[in-house]
Amino acid sequence: MDKSKFDYDGVIVFGSADWWVHNRGHYDMQFAKNFSQSVPVLYINSTGMRMPSLISGDGTLKRISRKLKSLFKGCVKFYDNFFVATPLAVPGKVGYFLTSWAVPIMIKIWARSIGIKKPLFWVASPMAYQWKALFGNSPVVYQRTDFYEHFPEVDFEQIKSFDLGLKKRSDLVLYCSHYIMNESIDTDYQSKCRFIDHGVDFEMFRSAGDSVKSLPELANIKRPIAGFIGALEADVVDAQLIIETAKSNPEITFLLVGKSTFDSRIFTLDNIVMTGQVDYPQVPAYMAYCDILLMPWNDNEWIKACNPIKLKEYLAIGRPIVSSYFPELDYYEELVFIPDSHKSFSELVREVSINGFPPSLNEKMRARVSSHTWTNKLDQAEKELSMLGYVKCSNNEKI
Repeated sequence: MDKSKFDYDGVIVFGSADWWVHNRGHYDMQFAKNFSQSVPVLYINSTGMRMPSLISGDGTLKRISRKLKSLFKGCVKFYDNFFVATPLAVPGKVGYFLTSWAVPIMIKIWARSIGIKKPLFWVASPMAYQWKALFGNSPVVYQRTDFYEHFPEVDFEQIKSFDLGLKKRSDLVLYCSHYIMNESIDTDYQSKCRFIDHGVDFEMFRSAGDSVKSLPELANIKRPIAGFIGALEADVVDAQLIIETAKSNPEITFLLVGKSTFDSRIFTLDNIVMTGQVDYPQVPAYMAYCDILLMPWNDNEWIKACNPIKLKEYLAIGRPIVSSYFPELDYYEELVFIPDSHKSFSELVREVSINGFPPSLNEKMRARVSSHTWTNKLDQAEKELSMLGYVKCSNNEKI
């Protein structure tokens, strides 16, 4: 096949998360949603990277139950041109062997049923490499947005080998973290690497920041409010930092909005309020309700490589941000308050709650991200693809 002339008629996305469970602000989910404006999209829910433990008490049984329910849904039309499916994928080397033949067949059947005959593959999970034969001569975009090999309890060598295999097989490798992209320097795949970072639903978040909605469930909590809006996962969020900061600032309410993997007995201080997970359309309202927005991260390799979408969402909301340091913040100089210790984190939160911040900083924050819409990010990606000779079928119609 002459790969300089390939008109793809749909996109098959190997997602990094489960569409039915996670917040849909994820990089791959947003790109998939935007692709579906012009071609059919089949979003394949993530397949686990870790072998589940039934006795760990970490919610494994719930995750397995959710996966089975998702599997039995089949291929579901979520909205026009956008379909979601969960493959039968069993973790572990034996499981991969047993399902290696079944998953490609399932995906081909689903793709054909929604009109995708010449797909573009968008890969956000390195686990997809085990089904690389499915790619054939189709164009492949590898979204290298996280250090999955450093995620706790995964098989480091296996994930690393899948990652390297995808870099070599892909036609385009997209990075959203400069820290991770440094790995491509002086490699045989460097020429295919591009930096296209997260987008943001700018108008949705800006509008929410300018017109704060009342949230009845929070009506009785006192201000000032310092909020963290996102998944409370022990691997990434520094719970001790939150607790120490809350203890040192009893006059401030600490609002935690998101699904939590922590023991419920950890956040018991009177000035810590937890709401649980909220749907993505509600996220801006909760951010806007806060006086200060927080990113209290752990110090590990995963965080060093991160470039969280919430950073741009926070900036678009227009509230002062206090965050633990991670390298990508170097590109947001003077827009984020960055402490150098637990003690200074607590002190900065207190200082900002008292002094606020000038309107000029609000303007700079929003100006920094106003052009970073998901539509613009997709345009960048499609431009890169078109330069490689990959373009969408012009005569494709919505299903």
